[in-house]
Amino acid sequence: MNIYSLVKDALTLLNIPISANIYIAQNKDDIPDTIIGYTINSSPKQFANNLEFLREYQIQVVFYSRQGLLSMPDIEGVMKAAGFTFIKNEELPYEDDTRHFGMTFEFNYLEERI
Repeated sequence: MNIYSLVKDALTLLNIPISANIYIAQNKDDIPDTIIGYTINSSPKQFANNLEFLREYQIQVVFYSRQGLLSMPDIEGVMKAAGFTFIKNEELPYEDDTRHFGMTFEFNYLEERI
């Protein structure tokens, strides 16, 4: 299973629309009231004999809601249950254009590449 499937499977448990990288809507009114987006970056962490043995993934999950952050689901809980390590979260400025409140979560995931 690849990292995109792992993240998607974990976040799908929250029953909220999710989108990898960007949510594309015809106009701002088509954006759901609540949505989760995520991005994934990676870097090799360990080598031997010119072979990669360990890769680190950095995952950023963003929660947006027009109802505010009190309605936020347990993003940290589902990601940790799926094997991701929680790093930090940070509240985002209110989006005047779409009327969404937001919160980002950062996670790491280590994958052996033997």
